[in-house]
Amino acid sequence: MNRIAMHVVTGFAEKMGYSIIPKWRLENRELAQHLGRIFERYSVSTVFDVGANAGQYHDFLRQQVGFTGRVYSFEPQPHLVNALQQRQISDPAWEILNFALGSHNSELALNVMARDTFSSFRQPLVGASEGFAASNTVVGTVTVPVRRLDDLFANHVMADQSCYLKVDTQGFDLEVLRGAPELLKTIKALQFELPIQQLYAEVPPYREILETVEAMGFRISGFFPISMDEDMKAVEFDCVMVRAGDSH
Repeated sequence: MNRIAMHVVTGFAEKMGYSIIPKWRLENRELAQHLGRIFERYSVSTVFDVGANAGQYHDFLRQQVGFTGRVYSFEPQPHLVNALQQRQISDPAWEILNFALGSHNSELALNVMARDTFSSFRQPLVGASEGFAASNTVVGTVTVPVRRLDDLFANHVMADQSCYLKVDTQGFDLEVLRGAPELLKTIKALQFELPIQQLYAEVPPYREILETVEAMGFRISGFFPISMDEDMKAVEFDCVMVRAGDSH
């Protein structure tokens, strides 16, 4: 369909009270709208994207949320970093940092999974949801540097700067937060993967995770489903939380 025809169809749909939405926008539409409201409410100017993989979250922010501010993306897997750095050239407000984040500075062995979005410092659990078994299988390991977020940014974020933190590290999210007690004081809202079913060893139950993040000063803003198993039971949610008692 050419641009003129699309304009006519879109105009007709709007007159009838409908909106035409591309298929690629539908999957994360509710999360995108929710973040749009949060970013506007708290005037978010900086996003920390922890666990960037191939840059999917950066693209989501730019294309679906409409965020134009600075994005710091953290990704430890070397082959993914090379690709990210090539893509970063076209976006001057996007910075790629080639290491993982955790509760202390070190070097750790990263389990590279058959599907690299599942790569984790944790061991996959035998007997976890069958639908993820093929993807969540270790095919190799790579030793990567791990840094505390506070050591990198706590002294560089201005008091009036409004930041958002997204963490997607396949079972290591709490360790990332524990390495950022000072920076978290400037974080207006955050997002992390909340595992309802455990896919990795040494990951606390989801209720304990929520209690831990609440103790850090945040309250639940929304849950957005990521995946379900073959019996339609929830596996993971994107959990969005905002700072408790914060006013704007």
